[in-house]
Amino acid sequence: SPSNGSVAEESDPSENEDCANNDDNGRGLFNTGAALPALILLCHLARQSRDIAELEMPFQSIIPDVQAILYVEAENGKELEIQIWSLVLLRILMRYGLATDHVQAFINIGAPHIELMRPESSIGIHYLLLFANICDASKIIHLRENGQNMPSISEADDGLAMAGVWLSSSARSCVTSFQTVVRQRGISHMKLASAQLRLLSSYISTAAPTMRASSIPMVPKDSCLEVIVAALESGMFDDAIAMALGASFNAYWDPCNRSQLHSIEEEAIGCAFVSSFMSLIKCVGVNELTSGLKTKLFNKIIDSLERFSERNHLPPITSTVSNVHPARQSWFTESEFSILSVLCEGDIR
Repeated sequence: SPSNGSVAEESDPSENEDCANNDDNGRGLFNTGAALPALILLCHLARQSRDIAELEMPFQSIIPDVQAILYVEAENGKELEIQIWSLVLLRILMRYGLATDHVQAFINIGAPHIELMRPESSIGIHYLLLFANICDASKIIHLRENGQNMPSISEADDGLAMAGVWLSSSARSCVTSFQTVVRQRGISHMKLASAQLRLLSSYISTAAPTMRASSIPMVPKDSCLEVIVAALESGMFDDAIAMALGASFNAYWDPCNRSQLHSIEEEAIGCAFVSSFMSLIKCVGVNELTSGLKTKLFNKIIDSLERFSERNHLPPITSTVSNVHPARQSWFTESEFSILSVLCEGDIR
């Protein structure tokens, strides 16, 4: 996903090869020289398939070590990087429905980071994304309990079913701070706003199946609409949708390389923002939007598309081989699909 695609931009270990083992010098808490490359390798391996990620050694046996890494406060940039990659690994495992019996511990560790969230807090953003994946896994549990034919999560226990209750405070914190964040400009604020939207949409989607039983506290609909209004009226949304629709009107991927106006990280975050925003609208309900909001959303989408349709035509592509990375293709496709799904769901005009 776009959210994951930007993780590699956090830092490049090869740029700091001279920062070896901190413990050897009597500084730091982790053996960064060994832990960081190992975590990055595990992330790449786990992404390949669930069959690999569910292996007891090393993925399941490393969870207590990951918890220990996250419990302590990072003392320098390398230790922070280890914590970030630890959270990336947990997000991958959680998507597969693995490591879910440790959910309560991870929520307890991460909740204070979200309560004290700052745009420059990269670790807090990764906790938001982890919490969103926990909500997605919890949703499967609740749908299965309601008799729907959903895939099982073999390691899920009562803790995962309670995750929505434990995350209610974090979701409400996102609602409270979002309007302040989205009024700002800059990639760090967009990254934070995108992660907040991602958690909110996942949380609301998880709480909805339990509405009758009232087992998970709902975020009030008025509060959700306030978030949508704040995002739609912000300059951040204009920037994000311009990046998300950057591949429009191209029959091939390669023109994206020749007309690239933003960095890869900016594109990934812009697409993630749009996808999460559209997901939130669908969770709240397209028809819950006022006619004025629907019209504003439609006009902003059309205005952005018109700007791309009027750009100079590039010469045709003769090669069938694309130089655009599949991950970059996927976040463009995801954001465009999310826009279309909202336009098709209600009368957005």
